[in-house]
Amino acid sequence: MKAERRKARWLLLTLAFGSMSCGSETIPDKASTPPVPIEPVKAPPELSPDGDASPGGAPPAEAATTPIRLGLPIASYLHGVVWITDEVGYFDEHGIDISIQVLRGDRAVTSNITEGELDVALCAASGVINANLAGGDLVIFAGLVNRLALRVFSMKNIETPEDLVGKAVGVPVLGSPQDWAFRLLMYQSGLDYQDLVVRSLGNEGDFLGELERGDISALASARPPEFIEGRGGRVLADIPKPKHAFPFINLIADRTWLLEQRSTALALTRAICDGMRYYADHREESLEILKPHLAGSKAIAPGMPEEHYAAGGPHLFTYPPDPSRKAIQWLISRFRQRDDLSAENLSAEDLLEFGIVSQLKREGYFQGDEDEQDGI
Repeated sequence: MKAERRKARWLLLTLAFGSMSCGSETIPDKASTPPVPIEPVKAPPELSPDGDASPGGAPPAEAATTPIRLGLPIASYLHGVVWITDEVGYFDEHGIDISIQVLRGDRAVTSNITEGELDVALCAASGVINANLAGGDLVIFAGLVNRLALRVFSMKNIETPEDLVGKAVGVPVLGSPQDWAFRLLMYQSGLDYQDLVVRSLGNEGDFLGELERGDISALASARPPEFIEGRGGRVLADIPKPKHAFPFINLIADRTWLLEQRSTALALTRAICDGMRYYADHREESLEILKPHLAGSKAIAPGMPEEHYAAGGPHLFTYPPDPSRKAIQWLISRFRQRDDLSAENLSAEDLLEFGIVSQLKREGYFQGDEDEQDGI
């Protein structure tokens, strides 16, 4: 029944938006990253003319599926690719019975994997490192977004990163991707992160209100620039534009699970790659799918789906989704610079599993796109 509902929804979306040609469209990109042409994505199989009955009149046998519990640290337009993958039917097509849970931050998803409450998750590599330093054994087996897809916003009185020295900035928690946005900004500007007054506001913090009241001088957010500018703010740093390597959204799992469930991990990765391509080729249908899942999310600017798509949509995906050794090595170097002695023995090889994406390449799954490493 779950599969039939997804097929029906896909058919309704197709009727609502008309017949789409996957190979000829491009992605509107206000973030100035040109889309990379890809092969047309195959539509999910439609219902047979006989409905759910086989030619002989007997109900068809249901294909065996593998249940997977997948966690998200936040509901966003990039993490939302898994809902698109689900509702278009690609998880079903690849034999995955998916259950998607939204938790509160990377720490929550990594602890749930470590405790066996989740099988896989989308997570920043900084969360994986923190979990492993605390005794976990998590690995990254696909890198969906290998640059930090956040912007640093400030009010008009802050014009340069130098103006932040000695000022308060707001993050959900220390070590979160938003915290790393400030670390990366200061690094790129030749400044010291320690010169910031970093305030941890919690995952439910009213960051925009704090900024407007002047309680903080800057925040990091995935909201589109138009939203902040409309509230009197400015883009202090458009971090995704320089394309500095940062392992922002990754498919992660416990190492033992990945060893024991390799075929499942392959099927899951295939399905999500199909979803990534669909997201790139079917903007309107994808935004319609995401609408109910993102309603009420504090990471979202309400009423601005097109702006979100242009500023932080599928053009930021890495395709094929190779885990980024370069990004992990930079991140580990930052951990070591914090005088974190427990990070001294960390290496990229400890955290990365290249075999899943490599096998899909050998199978020809990416159809000649192996050299395209930025954008869809």
